[in-house]
Amino acid sequence: MIAIGAAKGGIGKTFATCVLAEGLRRRGLDVLVWDSDISNPGLVPAFRIPASAPSYLHLVQRGPSHWNPTGIQPFIFQPEHTRSNQQGWGRIDLLIGSYAVARAENDLRLPDWQGLYQGILALEGYDVVLIDTPPDYLRRPYATHVLQAGGSVVLPTPPGARERMGVGHMLEHFSELAPERLERCSLLFMEPERGVTVTVGMVAELFARRYPRVGSLGTLPREPRLASLADEHDGYISMLDLGPHSRFARATHQVVEALCAHGGLQPRLPMPQTAWWHRLADLFTHRAPVPAMSS
Repeated sequence: MIAIGAAKGGIGKTFATCVLAEGLRRRGLDVLVWDSDISNPGLVPAFRIPASAPSYLHLVQRGPSHWNPTGIQPFIFQPEHTRSNQQGWGRIDLLIGSYAVARAENDLRLPDWQGLYQGILALEGYDVVLIDTPPDYLRRPYATHVLQAGGSVVLPTPPGARERMGVGHMLEHFSELAPERLERCSLLFMEPERGVTVTVGMVAELFARRYPRVGSLGTLPREPRLASLADEHDGYISMLDLGPHSRFARATHQVVEALCAHGGLQPRLPMPQTAWWHRLADLFTHRAPVPAMSS
């Protein structure tokens, strides 16, 4: 169980969830993505989830006796475009809390979420569960619960002042409530936008000094062109498909390799490699200077 956490919205939490899910899938692992941010379910448009997809909020309304693998299975959405293929890739299935039923009367209380967590933990057929958690981590401390229950937490970390302050607040929160579990936390650095003076290396050094027990998965570079192409595509398509030899794809595979090592996951497929001529072609495609990166 891996929670993707954040102390504020808009820092790339859902984006990181999608990227990690696709990267793990390409290593032959079967992934369940649980969208716990029901107030702003970014995974719905990201994965092109239709309005007809089942919402686990209806399952919650049925009561705790249904929060088991048998009761949960019918609410798991299995898109055609993220199924296993002949290359040996795994699949991505989704558990969605649709915004269409995310009203006040259907609000998810913490005991309900914790009960559902136990049911999902008992599911068979998945190598890893990625949980996209909400940013209001004090009211909905889902990432904290995952950490306390023996799972891991990944914190997307852009280098901006507000963003890194939010990450620091979450780490202080974890230090207070689960100090013995800090080794299960990892930072996923996000390359800054062009013109930002603070580099990933500077921020990584700050966190390493203050939180030496917290690991790092590396850095995801920004690829606005690939992101735009994926967003504007008629159906779902991953940035890894649009730029399989791009520096974004190479960085993603390195991040996923670090995540597997950190979480004890055993990929069935080796890390994808890029031939030198593909790297050379990509170098000429990206002539602009790249900000410093650090793992």
